[in-house]
Amino acid sequence: MATQTERVSVREEEIPLKAIKAIKFSILSPDVIRSMSVMEITTSETYDEAGRPMVGGLMDRRLGVVEPGARCETCGNPPDKCPGHFGRIELARPVIHVEYAKYIHDLLRTTCRECGRILLTDEEIEKYSKRMARLKVRWKLLADRLIERIRKKAMERTVCPHCGAKQYKVRFERPYTFYEEKENGVLEKLDQ
Repeated sequence: MATQTERVSVREEEIPLKAIKAIKFSILSPDVIRSMSVMEITTSETYDEAGRPMVGGLMDRRLGVVEPGARCETCGNPPDKCPGHFGRIELARPVIHVEYAKYIHDLLRTTCRECGRILLTDEEIEKYSKRMARLKVRWKLLADRLIERIRKKAMERTVCPHCGAKQYKVRFERPYTFYEEKENGVLEKLDQ
């Protein structure tokens, strides 16, 4: 005797609606990446001579599997059920993502090379903070223009108003090298 599956009809009005309040994109710290990753990629090799995925390679079975009949070594699922897991590559030196290089350049030009504070006086910081709070509520475009004005004002400073340190011009050489131009015109590479 064959059984039939019962068809359930649900009206659209009965489906509960949920609104997404916010989505946040950010950069993960190296420690968070290490804790979230299932393994470290240690070799660029993908398969050995026998055609099996290399341990520590880009096709390591701890990252998930693609071969039919194989099981993921992290979650134990077959290829169609395994969500995939990410690994990490430890780099010998920090690397700047090229998309962030412009922002880093702006930060280097608007903050003190000694104390790290923005190159504005305390009075200017308070004045601009109040203006920004008012503008952000209703006029996003005007708030963006104010940010640009603040950035230009801070870049004009040659001495830090907080610690008195002399500020040098920061040059940006693509893709991601930064130099300080000293008084005598000598360029000194900034360490990353």
